[in-house]
Amino acid sequence: MQQLNEPQLAALLPEVLASIDGAPTWRLGAPDPRQFVYWVEQLQLMENVFFEFGFEQAANRANPRNRGWMKVFRQWVESPQFYEGLWPRVRHSYNPVFQAFVDRLHAEAIDDVPSQN
Repeated sequence: MQQLNEPQLAALLPEVLASIDGAPTWRLGAPDPRQFVYWVEQLQLMENVFFEFGFEQAANRANPRNRGWMKVFRQWVESPQFYEGLWPRVRHSYNPVFQAFVDRLHAEAIDDVPSQN
């Protein structure tokens, strides 16, 4: 994805990923192409971790070793730029199981990880 940061390739962004412009609106203003690509890269990292660590299973999300990932993912989906701006534009390109995870994490702030004393 880094190549999309090059000015001559930025025009391909709407065809390769999704349009930065158009509905829905970006509450905090549309990101520039570099920021958009950055968010997409973070989303891909999120999907990779989700499937690698089996986060579709509550027991795997609850594993204390995964606490950091879940905390970061919660933070990302709480971001209007991520959930209201990026996610509606790209969600169709992701696995339905992952889509449900992101939506549920946003709606319910899934908290399978036991709190530490």
